[in-house]
Amino acid sequence: MDIKLLENLHETDSVRWIYEEKKELFDKFSQYTEVIKKIEEKPKVEVIKNKKSTIELIIQYTNTDVIFKREIKEKLIETLGQSNYSKLFGMKKTSEMMTSITKDTWNQSIVLFISFLLERNIIYKSKSYLYNKEKNKGDIIIQ
Repeated sequence: MDIKLLENLHETDSVRWIYEEKKELFDKFSQYTEVIKKIEEKPKVEVIKNKKSTIELIIQYTNTDVIFKREIKEKLIETLGQSNYSKLFGMKKTSEMMTSITKDTWNQSIVLFISFLLERNIIYKSKSYLYNKEKNKGDIIIQ
C-alpha cells in the first residue's frame, strides 16, 4: 500500500492524502472531494425616506450616540481642514463638505465624503456615489 501525504499549506491551508495504487478504486470509495464555494453575501440596500441631517446619518451608521453630535461635527470639520483631505478631494469639494456639515444640508460633495467615510454606495438624486468600488458594504438611497 502506497499512501503519500501532500502538504501545500501556503496555497490551500489543508492537508491531503493521496493513494497511488488502484486509483479508480480509491476514487470510487473515497469521500466527496469537490470544493464547496463560499456564498458571497449581497450588499444591503437601505432607503432613507426623509432626509436626515448629514451628521445624523453618520451617527446612525457609525453606531455613535446622539449625545456626541456636536463633537462629531467639530471633529469632521477639523479633519476636513487637514491638507491630506484637500489633496484627496480637492479644495472646492472640501470647502463644500465643510459648508454642508456646518449647515446640515445635502450636496454632491458631502454625499461623496459620506461614501468615503462609511464605505457604502450612496444614491442621491438618482445618481450613484461610490468612493471605493472594492470596499462596498451596501447601498444607501436618500430620497
